[in-house]
Amino acid sequence: MERRLLICFEGVEWAELSARIDAGELPAFCSLLERGSNGTLGWPSTLPVIASAISLATGCNAARHEVLASHVAEPDPDRVRPALASDRMAATIWEILAASGVAAQAVGWPASDTTRSGEAEIVSGAFGDPVLPQDHASMATMICPERLVEPLAEFVLHPEDTDSEMIEFFIPRWQEINQQRDPRLAILGQAIAQTVSVHNAFTWFLEHAPASFSSVYYRFSAQIESLRIRSGDGAGDDPFYDATGAAWRYLDLMLARLVELAGEAATFYVVGLPPTESAMATGFVLASGPGIAADGLIFGAQVTDLAPSILASMGFTSDDDSFNGRILAELVPDRARDLEPPRHLSISAALPPAVHREAARESTDRLREFLHRSEGLPILDNRSQWN
Repeated sequence: MERRLLICFEGVEWAELSARIDAGELPAFCSLLERGSNGTLGWPSTLPVIASAISLATGCNAARHEVLASHVAEPDPDRVRPALASDRMAATIWEILAASGVAAQAVGWPASDTTRSGEAEIVSGAFGDPVLPQDHASMATMICPERLVEPLAEFVLHPEDTDSEMIEFFIPRWQEINQQRDPRLAILGQAIAQTVSVHNAFTWFLEHAPASFSSVYYRFSAQIESLRIRSGDGAGDDPFYDATGAAWRYLDLMLARLVELAGEAATFYVVGLPPTESAMATGFVLASGPGIAADGLIFGAQVTDLAPSILASMGFTSDDDSFNGRILAELVPDRARDLEPPRHLSISAALPPAVHREAARESTDRLREFLHRSEGLPILDNRSQWN
């Protein structure tokens, strides 16, 4: 079985990746870079990063998939909820593949849950989120099929189980922080807990339930960067000053583990989406695997190009208007173009029911009104501390 992995890191950008690779800090990223092709990735910097993430997963632009924010307004004008799969008006690559008879998995992605999963194996972005319930009943809304709830539930790491050794990896001088006045250690513990939970679930899939297509979405670097930004101008005397460097090293360790489990014969698509605060930053795509040129370049890639390109690399064809993105020739081996007969996609079977479309549009309109009134979403506070 040929295996393909789509790995997305939120909050990382090309200039910093290349600089850290040149400095010898990221051996796993460097190995993929040398064995495959790479290029910058265009993204709509005027929209929240979740819009780019959904465009990456669907091959459709934001106007088409209609997920414009991480939260959706409820009929109650003062309540919001996280965006769900049923709010998304376009099918993801894993939903399309599953509807076409190909085993597909997705872990940690926003707007992915049991409200619409089809035959795909899903662990939603709510898995391991410390501000949401993580009991068995809640897991049933985050994980499908239901038979996966039992084996995956044990992999949730709770913030209170994040020990000082984990904290010290990222913040060696953490003991200098006054936790009564500075809540960033508690927020860091939450970010670590959720990232480890997502990584645990994804590695379980790779080891115990391998599929033709597996994908994972990590928010960790974006969360760490937001903590460093809070330190002001980044003065070197702030213990959080080099937290971003530690986060990069942690991502590299996770990537190395994924390569080890999937095997170097697998095809990897590693994508970086820049933080929303960096409008001038550039994303990236690294691709490595059979038929992809070593040390090659990918030109003009956009976030909407990945989904149709991956599907084309698997020999699938679709109507020209199924995606907003184009097929990147650098990601499609010659052997995939020569498949006879071509494999046809079941895109219509993976699309959301029509009854959900109008409700999702109304919810988006309510969210705009809510944000206009409140000038932003409420900030959750956590008083956990480390001793």
